[in-house]
Amino acid sequence: MKKTSFKILAALGCLLLSLIGTSQDTATQTSTLESRVYLDAYYSYDFAKPASHLKAPFLYNHNRHNEVNVNLALASLTYKGKTTRAALGLMTGTYAQYNLAAEPQVLQYVFEANAGVKLSSDKNLWMDIGIMPSHIGFESAISKDCWTLTRSVLAENSPYYETGARLSYTTKNEKWYAAALLLNGWQRITRVPGNNTPTFGTQLTYSPTDKLSLNWSTFIGNDKPDTARQWRYFNNLYAVWQLNKNWGLTLGFDYGLEQKQRVSSSFNKWYSPVAILRYESNHWAVAARAEYYSDKAGVIVPLVNTKPFQMQGYSINVDRKIGGNALWRMEWRMMHNSSPYFEQSGGFASTNHFVTASVVIDLVRK
Repeated sequence: MKKTSFKILAALGCLLLSLIGTSQDTATQTSTLESRVYLDAYYSYDFAKPASHLKAPFLYNHNRHNEVNVNLALASLTYKGKTTRAALGLMTGTYAQYNLAAEPQVLQYVFEANAGVKLSSDKNLWMDIGIMPSHIGFESAISKDCWTLTRSVLAENSPYYETGARLSYTTKNEKWYAAALLLNGWQRITRVPGNNTPTFGTQLTYSPTDKLSLNWSTFIGNDKPDTARQWRYFNNLYAVWQLNKNWGLTLGFDYGLEQKQRVSSSFNKWYSPVAILRYESNHWAVAARAEYYSDKAGVIVPLVNTKPFQMQGYSINVDRKIGGNALWRMEWRMMHNSSPYFEQSGGFASTNHFVTASVVIDLVRK
């Protein structure tokens, strides 16, 4: 890491500690400071044997073939008070390398950096500003918090993080959560050069019980320079349902539209349904996933030989908890596209199989 990058990261850390030190609440017993060290190491073998050792270009997690690597190493601090809150997370790994490749080098090490203030003394109304986890989707870059080892194609090709301001409200009974966001763009820390178009997001979550959560998130904006502006409209819907003590079901659906050109009433579209069924008992868990992703025009997923991208995929994984802080995971995954897409020796194939093994260590201290 360059000295300049180190100095900026150190300044971010000092800023967070300063905020924590100067914003202690009167009711100090309600304040918490949580530290976390998280490591996700993996080995993945792609049976297509890509010469570049890099899997399909639409995968950003656990995407290196035939090598032991670190997907995500994260160190974070989270402060929660009665009227203020803040979070800072610094990271490295192949997730950061590939998913934040478009950001300046120093910012590729930042997982999150945000601060929030409560705007009402009697209502749960907050304003948060900074680099934050995305308001879109039921999966994150933290593999341990997801039912499957690798992320769905739906998750890999929608924002994992966002930068901007978020106004959020949670009802007293915590059944409803609503948020409105002003963002720098579609998974952006820094804006696209030449882009000055406002970008918006919304989120609405309803949790009638602790066993069921229903979510609708949106994105509206332009992710190109103003001179080539193409409005994008995106919807993400999902339901997470704990059927009983052992069984859980997640259903998700993404649907997006983007103008074909700057001044046009015609739109390219993409969509993706996904279903994940999970069984958990004691220290073991098994999850099966079925998914489909259609992006014929290559709005989100890069095309190969200009052929439409229409992919169906299946996976099954087994998890084993080790003590209270570690998790061993193993997954087999298959993807099939309507045309040859996946790099292999001598050309491209329509079908891709790979297996991935991962060990996760998650140390949290309050």
